[in-house]
Parts: sequence; structure tokens; C-alpha cells
Amino acid sequence: MKWLVFFPAWVFLLSYLIFKVKEANRRTADGALPALVGATDADRVAPQVIGADKGGAPRPARVSGEEIRAAGHTFAERVQLLPVDAEAPVVTPLWPAGQAGGLATARRTDFRAWRLHAGSELSFYYPDEPGFVVEERRGGAPPPMVGAIFDNRDREAERWYRVVGPGGETWAALSVDRAGGFDRTERFPAGEAFHKWLLAGGAVARASLAEDGTLRRVQWLGRRHRLSLLGWQHVAAHREAYAAFAASVEVAQPVVDGERKLAELVAGEALSSRLGMLERGMDASGVEAVLGRPAGIADEIWVYHEPRRGGDRYFRVRVAEGRFRGLDRDWLTVRKDPPIRGTLLWMLEKTGIRAGPVGGVGYDLGPLRDEDVALIFGELRRRLPDAAAGEWADLCQVAANLAEMRLEDEGSLAAIRARFAEVGLPMRSAIQVLQGAEPEGARNLFVRRAVLILSELRWNQDPGGGLSAELQMLLAYLGRAHAEAEALVLRAAEHPHDAVRAVAFGFWEWFPDERRAALLAAGLEDRSPLVRRRCAEALAVLGADGAGGAEGGDARRLERLLRIEQDIETREHLASALERAREEVEPQGSVSINLESVRP
Repeated sequence: MKWLVFFPAWVFLLSYLIFKVKEANRRTADGALPALVGATDADRVAPQVIGADKGGAPRPARVSGEEIRAAGHTFAERVQLLPVDAEAPVVTPLWPAGQAGGLATARRTDFRAWRLHAGSELSFYYPDEPGFVVEERRGGAPPPMVGAIFDNRDREAERWYRVVGPGGETWAALSVDRAGGFDRTERFPAGEAFHKWLLAGGAVARASLAEDGTLRRVQWLGRRHRLSLLGWQHVAAHREAYAAFAASVEVAQPVVDGERKLAELVAGEALSSRLGMLERGMDASGVEAVLGRPAGIADEIWVYHEPRRGGDRYFRVRVAEGRFRGLDRDWLTVRKDPPIRGTLLWMLEKTGIRAGPVGGVGYDLGPLRDEDVALIFGELRRRLPDAAAGEWADLCQVAANLAEMRLEDEGSLAAIRARFAEVGLPMRSAIQVLQGAEPEGARNLFVRRAVLILSELRWNQDPGGGLSAELQMLLAYLGRAHAEAEALVLRAAEHPHDAVRAVAFGFWEWFPDERRAALLAAGLEDRSPLVRRRCAEALAVLGADGAGGAEGGDARRLERLLRIEQDIETREHLASALERAREEVEPQGSVSINLESVRP
């Protein structure tokens, strides 16, 4: 009977365990932590990364091609939940005519061995063959790439790791920066139709797939850094080699409690994003824990509904024999019903460009009648004074659409004027409305808004660059003849935020020669690569006169800047400006600049 002495302790322990189980179930049901409920151990653990650190042992300096190809296939199988189109290209479609002519490495997957490269933030493997080297560069714009015109060239990073192929092409590249979330910038011309979330390489990873089901890029969030793999369409690696390279990436400082971090990142995502939490082989309870209850079930297909402004979305998820089996080609259907008359969506479509057959994504809502115009202006007058930021932007867009049709309403204009200096409201469409209605009177409002942007708003809360774009529009509408224009540009040129200074230096043409020279000289020493690039481009166009004269000191200064500049485009513009400066000083003996001779 001695066990009776411990009876209270046993009761307490069992009660505690029951409480924790109920708490875990409640949190999962609420959707706050959509963990992989019902998943097997294989579902929870990332596929074995080649040479992964085991018990403190370092990753091997060299691994076989067979080993890393197997890792690449495992990685691709896990992330490519969409069916891969049999006609999908295996080399970058951005290469001329879709061919790999000139890229000797583009069709290769048979590398016999891969070599380890370890940096301060990451490590990865690359082909251990003649001509393959890794370049590390601190800061700056992206490296040379295939189809650079389709990439956002203003993107910068703290560090770039570039794998250079035997022909000097970018075979693969990784950027490193400090960020708490994934980069969601759209990539063209190959869009990203699906995102797979997973734990890989010691980090929370997000793999992006194209509409043809193929892997397009991967990002990793470690404890301190975000790694971003340059999109497959911009590099010279074969599609399978690209997946193998991605499988080999490992962060130097792994995340702590990665599964919880992953759940926190996905918790606020829409249903379409949470689909990327699914794992092949996950049981039905796991699917329901991640996505919730389906709207309907037909045989092996679970149907989910997600309402969207651009058209209601229906997702078809295959669950056969109690397990998730992947997505079929008809995994997504978009259907849009005509919006109700008088709603904001109806006003946007009624006044905007309308196209699309009935039953498709979009409706032609017919001509804009007088009674429609009266209803819309009445809604604008009623809703603009109290609208929140998102609704405000849409209402102003409706007003801008009407203004293009030469339809205006004083009540709506008054409501826009009254809130034009309000912090937190986007004003892009409002600027267009006021400029078209009253160009002279609007300029005073534009000056007030520009001063507000430069003095009161906190730029670290505007990562998307909307405010800098708004400032650029305000200055453009003001014009160089306005009394306040020059002072605003000079103030912006000294602003602590890089994007604001970049806007200011884009207006260098507003200044006379002597002041222009001082402005461009200051911009060439700026910490922002984008500012330096714009100033160097201006000098390449203007020649030595734009730099304040063709004295030898100008050429020496340009040569000094060329030696320390890291950004490729800026270096090219500086070289052109230096050539012109030397031609004007020594027209008989001028020679072209060899960039290799002044490498940083």
C-alpha cells in the first residue's frame, strides 16, 4: 500500500499531461500554429543535406556527384508538389531562342565531384571541375546574369556569393542580408505560382515554383541571415543541377526550434500559401490541421474555397487512402461572379478597364450611365472622409478612373484635399486626381506632402518603397520652375534614407552646370550603389563639362572612384565618363579604358 503515498503526485502528473495535450490540440485547431499534425518523422525532418554537420564534425571538403545528385532529386521531389510539365525547359528559357548555345555548363548534370565552399553565413557545394570558382562580394547590386533586363536591378544585398562557370557565366548565385521574412517581390517573365515551405539546411526555407511545376528559386531564413538563391531562369545551371545546389546550402547559424518558427511564419498566411505546408504522405488529419475542413469532398479530391477580389479560388487536394498524394494539373480553378452594384469592387471594375467573357475571370459590366456616375460620386463623398488606408487607395483609384473620362465632382475633390497631408494614407492616385482637376492649386498641396515625407515619416516602416515613388511623382508634377522645387530636391539629397536620396539625384537636370557638378560629385561618394549609379550615368552622358570642367583633377578623381567601385553598372558608366574626360583634355592621345586594369 506504499503506492498510496505517491497517489497525489501521480494524479497531479496525469492532470498536467492531459492539460498540455488539450492545450496543444486547441492551438492547432485555432490555426495559430498549423504544425504537421499526424505527420510521420520523415515528414517533420528535412531531407538529409549532403555533408551535414553531425555531432560537431565539419562538412567534408569534397563529395561525389552521385551523392549530391541524389540529394537534389530528394529535394526536388519534396518541393515540387505541382505536376512538372513534360515540356518544361531544362535550361534557362531566357537564353536566346531558349537554347543553351554558348553555355557549356547549362546541359551538364554529370559532374563527378562537388567541392565545399564555406563563408561566414553559409556553406554550399559547387562542381569540382576546372574553370569553376566562387566569388564573394560585399554589398552592391546583383552579379551579371542571363536575362538581366527581367530582374529588379535595384535589389541590393549585404553580400553576394557567385559561382562562376568556365566561360565566365553566372552558374549560380546567392545573396545574404539581414531580414526577418522572405522576399515576396514578383519575378518576371516566369511567375511564381506556388510556394513550398519546409525546414532545410538548418533554416526555414521557401521554395518557389513556376506554373509548369519546376523549381524557380529558394530562400532560407537562418537565425540571423536570409539567403536568397538567384532565380533559375537567370543562371547557367541545368534544372537538376540547380536543385542539387539548393539541396547543398546550409546556414552557418541554424534556427532554434525551426518547426515553431515555420508555424509562426505560416500562421497568418492565406489558404493558398498554407498549401505549401503540405507534405507528400501526410495523413488526412495533418491536411485538415494545416488547411482546415474542406468545402467539399468528391472521391479522392478535397475541395477548398478561398474568396479573392480577383476571383474566387478553388483548390483541389488529392487525399487517397488517407494520405496526401500531391496536386494535379487542375489544382487551381478561378471563378468570378459579377460584383454587386454599388460595392467598391463594382466601382473599380465599372470605371476601369473591363475585359473577359462571362464566366471567366472578369466581367464586362456594360457602359457607364449617368445614374451609375451619380451613385459612384455619392459613394465617394460618403466613404472618403473616414476610409482606412487600403479602402482610401481604391476609392482614389476610382476617382482617378473617372477623371480620365473627364468626370469630376467637387465633393469628392474636397474630401481628397482635406486628407492629403494625412500620415499613413497612400496618395499616388490622389496626386493624379488633383493634378488633373486643378494643376495650379494642387501644387501647394504637393509641396506640403513632400515636406511631410521628408520630415515626419519613418522610412524604416516603408520597405516597399511606396513613399519614395510618391515623392518622385510629387516632384515631377511640381516641375523645375516651381519656387520650392530646387530646395526640396536638395533636402532629399541629404536625407538619411537611400531611396529618398536616389529620387533626388534623379532630378540632376534641374540644376545649372556649376551646381549640377557639385551635386553629382557628392552623389559619386554616396554610400548607396543606386545613387552612385545614377550619378555615374549622368556623367557618362554629360562628359567632363557635367563634372565641372575638363581638368586633370577630374580624370584623376574618376579613376580613383573607378578603382574602388564594386557595382558593375556604375563602373561601366564611370569608365565612359573617364574616357570623355581624357578625350577633352588630350584629344589626340585618348584611349579606351580597360576595366580589367582598374579592377577594385
